[in-house]
Parts: sequence; structure tokens; C-alpha cells
Amino acid sequence: MANSALICMVTVVFGLIVNSMAAFALSRMVTQSESIRPAIVGMDYFKQMTRATGTARGQIMAYASMITVPVLALFIAFQRAFTNSIASSGVKG
Repeated sequence: MANSALICMVTVVFGLIVNSMAAFALSRMVTQSESIRPAIVGMDYFKQMTRATGTARGQIMAYASMITVPVLALFIAFQRAFTNSIASSGVKG
């Protein structure tokens, strides 16, 4: 029984990885302009630029923070609404 659960988990993880890689590759192929590029593709281009001049880990972390901090601030601001909607979604009546 445990063997089939392990196979199922590996299949799901593999599917999630392939799906996220396909979404990244598609968005990288489709977008030509920098103004409509998703943040993760922009970060990949930024990493490629820093590879040519030397790896700048601090700049990459600053870019990642610029992406993460606004989303995290919104979540913290509306955390009560998120948790209440999730908690009440399973309640019938």
C-alpha cells in the first residue's frame, strides 16, 4: 500500500514541476517586450545579465525582495479576510 502512495506522490510532484517549467518556458517564448514580461522571467533575464559581469547575489536578492515584499504586505493586510473566507467556505448553512 505504501508503495502505491509513493508512486502517486512522485507522479504528482513530477507533474507539478513539468507544469511550472512549461508555464515559464511559454511566457519566456511569447513575451518580446520587457514591459509585459512576468516577474520570474524578468528575474531570469536579470540573472543572465549578472552572469556575464559576475554573479551579484545581493542584486538578485534585492530584485526578489522587490517582487515578494508587496505581495507579502497585501497578504498581511488582508490576512483576516483570507482566513475567514477559507474557514467559512467549508461550512454549510
